[in-house]
Amino acid sequence: MSGEKLDAIILAGATAGEADPLLAGASVSKKALLPIFGRPMVAYVEEALRASGRVDRIVCVGLGPYDTAEFAGPVLRLAAQGDIVANTLAALEWLRATGHVSPYVLIASSDIPLLTGPVVARFAETCLRRGGDLFYSVVEKSVLEAAFPGSGRSYAHLKDGYWDGGDLFMVRSDLSMQKVQMMRDLIAQRKDALKMARVLGPRFLLAIVLRRLTLADAERRVSEILGIEGRVVASPDWELAMDVDKPHQLEMVIRYMEAHRQ
Repeated sequence: MSGEKLDAIILAGATAGEADPLLAGASVSKKALLPIFGRPMVAYVEEALRASGRVDRIVCVGLGPYDTAEFAGPVLRLAAQGDIVANTLAALEWLRATGHVSPYVLIASSDIPLLTGPVVARFAETCLRRGGDLFYSVVEKSVLEAAFPGSGRSYAHLKDGYWDGGDLFMVRSDLSMQKVQMMRDLIAQRKDALKMARVLGPRFLLAIVLRRLTLADAERRVSEILGIEGRVVASPDWELAMDVDKPHQLEMVIRYMEAHRQ
């Protein structure tokens, strides 16, 4: 499996009903298409996936046939289906329908334009070595702040540090519909403490409040709930978590690119 190439999904759909401050006054209607040095943001993500040497086919969910985005190679475009889980499922179904989907599939958001090929390759290799069903990347606060001080990220304060969720994932391509639905429910309830308490259990929620929860604890509990082998991948690569959600973060990314352009 280590030498086999993986299919990949880029999530470029917007959350329905949410206004995006990045699009105020912009010439495009989707964040994925925001131009950075003349290229849409999503194109940098696609380029990084290809540069990893680990990716075969790429499906982009959320871009239509008339959305202007030039890619480095062939990209199958699918219309947005709703939330992040619905979009992921639509891409997985398309890949499965071809009859030869890879055992694992990489999933990237379209708003991490500083992603690089080596970072993608390192994440993929780490996941494959560990084994499991679902892999979620996280980056420690000091790593991100060293690269982008004052970036305004949101961190979960756990017993073993402050962690920011990354925007690169990996899943088994044969996850059942039931497991996918359970993931959707868990994601939908993440901002409601009472609903989360019913799903995760009050003891788990208390551990979060009292800062007694570790990454390993979270990994075990979510795995128990979903009935899968979930893996939290603590990464040394800030590129996985420096997504562009706010105007000042876009400015930081542009300044970084200006300083590192060859």
